[in-house]
Amino acid sequence: MDIVTHGMMGLVIAGPFLGTETAVSAGFVLGCVVPDLDALSRCFGKRAFLEWHQGWTHSLPVIASGGLLGWLGLKLFAPEWSGLAVGLAGGAAFHTLLDLTNTFGVRILAPFSMRRFCWEWLFFIDSVVITLTIAALIPVLSSLLKATEPAIPVSVWYCVALSVYVGIKARLKRRAHRLWGADAVAVIPSALTPWMFYVCERSGNEVRSWLLNALTGSRRKTGEVQILDAEFRQHVESLPEFRAMAALSPAYHVVECTEDADRKTVRCRDLRIVNFKTSFGMLDVTFGPQFTVEAVNLHV
Repeated sequence: MDIVTHGMMGLVIAGPFLGTETAVSAGFVLGCVVPDLDALSRCFGKRAFLEWHQGWTHSLPVIASGGLLGWLGLKLFAPEWSGLAVGLAGGAAFHTLLDLTNTFGVRILAPFSMRRFCWEWLFFIDSVVITLTIAALIPVLSSLLKATEPAIPVSVWYCVALSVYVGIKARLKRRAHRLWGADAVAVIPSALTPWMFYVCERSGNEVRSWLLNALTGSRRKTGEVQILDAEFRQHVESLPEFRAMAALSPAYHVVECTEDADRKTVRCRDLRIVNFKTSFGMLDVTFGPQFTVEAVNLHV
């Protein structure tokens, strides 16, 4: 999820309790957005962003350890605010588990494992989640601004509805995999329609993309791309930018080559998300004579 949606979700869940459990509730709301501060790694370059985003700040062992240390420190020096650390850890853990359902991958077990895990049940922008969250946020904000009776039932029903929806999406993802079979390289959920999934499969030097209805099993071809891995992959896979993206996607390939005099520029992209018309992860590499690297441009 994006940081704005995470923040709204935290406010819907904990907002009604700000008057009675201020420290814990405020900590939970903050915890729902704090993990995404790792996006500041962009200040150190695009490769740093790919390495650090959804990494250590999304690790459950790190969150639990930080929460425990924070609680002990506050318990000693400001016991009335010790609940703040509990709320922060709870909000950060909630944030991490939500991101686990997305498609980028989180290092949820760091430092014990640096592998990225993702269930790919929800796209990171999901129309149903956003609609449900905004609908619940309105009465919660109203009760906070008017200092009226807390909207606790709204928070409870929101949690129930969100849990049910995520469970349905998990079942739809499993069904989509069963319908397609072992040939699917990736099955990515649609951002708009809950039962639609984008599937890509490889056949030789061609990757085809399809739109699959997980309810009916109907499918529609949305495109095909000739990949140039056989000719160029050996020259790009030594680049850290390429390795970083290839570690995130099983469908990261060389897809274009343009020539100008004695130079060649190749383009690599993540074919899992080609249907979303995004440039995220696109990598342009310019080679001079003897495939010496002259320029590298990563789009993130």
